[in-house]
Amino acid sequence: MNSIWIIFISIAGLYLFLILSYLAGWFRLPEFRPGKDWSKIPVTLIIPVRNEEKNIWPLLAGIADQDYPSDQISVIFIDDHSEDKTLQEILSGKGGQDVRIIELPGSDQGKKSAIRKGLVECETDIVLLLDADSVLYDKWITDMTDQLIHSSSRLVFGPVRYLAQNPWERIQQLELFSLVGTGAAACGLNNPILCNGTNMICFRKDYLDFFNAEKQKAVSGDDIFFLLWIKKHYPGQITFLKSPDSIIETAPSPGLGSFIRQRLRWTSKSRFYKDPHIIFSAVAVFLVNFLLLFLLCGIIFMEQLWKPFIILYSIKMVIDFIFLFFITGYYRARSILIYFIPLQLVYFIYVNFIAIAGNLLPVHWKGRMKKI
Repeated sequence: MNSIWIIFISIAGLYLFLILSYLAGWFRLPEFRPGKDWSKIPVTLIIPVRNEEKNIWPLLAGIADQDYPSDQISVIFIDDHSEDKTLQEILSGKGGQDVRIIELPGSDQGKKSAIRKGLVECETDIVLLLDADSVLYDKWITDMTDQLIHSSSRLVFGPVRYLAQNPWERIQQLELFSLVGTGAAACGLNNPILCNGTNMICFRKDYLDFFNAEKQKAVSGDDIFFLLWIKKHYPGQITFLKSPDSIIETAPSPGLGSFIRQRLRWTSKSRFYKDPHIIFSAVAVFLVNFLLLFLLCGIIFMEQLWKPFIILYSIKMVIDFIFLFFITGYYRARSILIYFIPLQLVYFIYVNFIAIAGNLLPVHWKGRMKKI
């Protein structure tokens, strides 16, 4: 029993150190302040699409409503063999915008191939990357471009949240805020480990250099690998756009199955990570959740394990709640914390399943199955 307490104290201490470090990183992160007018700089939006006919119109409307000069905005949609009316919807909804559609050849497929094709065809130095189901605020291009140039960064990423209308979608939003907060906080510690390719701006040359240098086999997108590549080659030149209004909204998963498949796809990348900071964070999170599951199952055979289980569970709940309290509050979404306890009841089981299955099971995306 003494050895269990030693393991318990070590893992609990490791997790406490990690989350408290993230809290410090969040508060160290400077808030975005608009700077000079960079609106004479041309930019290109690179948007991979596959079967997005239901989402294209809000995106096109959001692009049209940008306060950035329309003659400085180019849009490239790269179609990944859509089987619906995505292309027709783009053509009918683009209006007078500078929109190009590029179709991937039959031999190429997937988001990585689409982004690579868009970068090759792009004619501007600065590119913004987003998903086809994104809902934009009107200053998105202006703020992202300002942050990239004013901060002398090579990569800027921003927050994402779901368009949540019901309890299931709000639970997803709360879980996503934990990832957004972690990515932002790690950036505040000058050790970025997470970003979301749905809200990103960078230099075209850097992304092409990354593609030429790195040959990743991961099924999911390259956003985190690109971030880690920039971190390695341009230390200190990655920033997070911290502003309560700088958030992009996107569609949540409609059901549990699609949500699990998405998280499995994200997790499938983890075996290729080499950065010590992302490995440390992933191991710390997995260990505390694995220990919780181990203790819960062990109570069946050793009744005295209930005490370390309750203590560890309480420690984790308190520190997680404090972290999410500040993150959701900053983005005016604190009301979703009412789902915190229901989420915590199953979260440690969910983490164990995703961590293991994500490295073993085939990955599904947009009607495709790929083996890892």
